[in-house]
Amino acid sequence: MTSDDTLEPERQNPGEDRLNWFERFLPKSRSKIIFIFAASCYVFTITTLEDRRIGIFRLWPKTVDPVRHVVRNVRLGAEYSPVWTALVLAPVFESLLVIGLMGLLRRAKLSGTAQIVISTALVCVLHSAIHLVWGFLVAPLFFIGAASYVYWRPISFWTGTLAIVWLHFFWNASEFLKSLSR
Repeated sequence: MTSDDTLEPERQNPGEDRLNWFERFLPKSRSKIIFIFAASCYVFTITTLEDRRIGIFRLWPKTVDPVRHVVRNVRLGAEYSPVWTALVLAPVFESLLVIGLMGLLRRAKLSGTAQIVISTALVCVLHSAIHLVWGFLVAPLFFIGAASYVYWRPISFWTGTLAIVWLHFFWNASEFLKSLSR
């Protein structure tokens, strides 16, 4: 076997393909619109799979409808709150909470991966205080949102902030529309 018959091509720069794990996962486009669209698709896909798993194992919380007096699934995040809180307040305040936690963790000199994982876990624990499955369901949103913020933060703080806020807004809007059909 000659050197031309090698199975693996030689790498010009061995360190070139060593990207962080979230840089491999997130879209490569520098277009903010395409990035948010692709990240939203990731979140919708993963949360839909989780939603189906929760339904298969019959873990979805139930409540008695106050008007029809029948047992139905709880509308997570939309049960007793007006629409504007889910579409305006929640994306802004919860995203700022994640960004604040990540800022504290960055000051503690933790890696970007640790910042993403710890801030996602803390926000999911807060969501699980109401319904246990809710923390599980929102985990991909906050994980991908936090990774998006870390990805865009070197460009600009506001670009990173808008990335996580828009991602959160689109997910909340889709979940609110889904909850109306349940």
